[in-house]
Amino acid sequence: MYFPSKAHLEATLIERYVLGAVDRAEQAMADGPSWIGRFEAVVEAMVAHALDHRPVLELQVLHTPTAGTRETIAAGTDRMVSLLTQILTGGTETGEFEVDDPFMTAALVYHGVDGVLRSSVTFERELDPDRLVAALHHNVRQMLVHEIRLD
Repeated sequence: MYFPSKAHLEATLIERYVLGAVDRAEQAMADGPSWIGRFEAVVEAMVAHALDHRPVLELQVLHTPTAGTRETIAAGTDRMVSLLTQILTGGTETGEFEVDDPFMTAALVYHGVDGVLRSSVTFERELDPDRLVAALHHNVRQMLVHEIRLD
């Protein structure tokens, strides 16, 4: 495969990374057994995808994006927040969650997870994915779940 410049190669890698993250999150959402299960699966997929593709995440974080890659990243971010918002809205409508503002809650969770991942890259810190996912699950349940239904 030929790329006319390093910028074109980087843009292609970032685009594939973003599209892959969205695809992985959508699959996780589809496989979830409950609204909380879907939410946890999506945030777990976010963490796994980022860590499975850490070199591309590093490229995205540590290099100045072009206008095209900014648009790609923004579209991916919007899609991820939209997925989380759909889950929060569905869970709220069925009574599984008690969330007053699904969009803002989704944005806070998404950007919180993304911030932890980006910080580990920026400051070259190792990140224990099991610890991050366990903390996410615990805190998400405390934040969202009024009553977990077992039926």
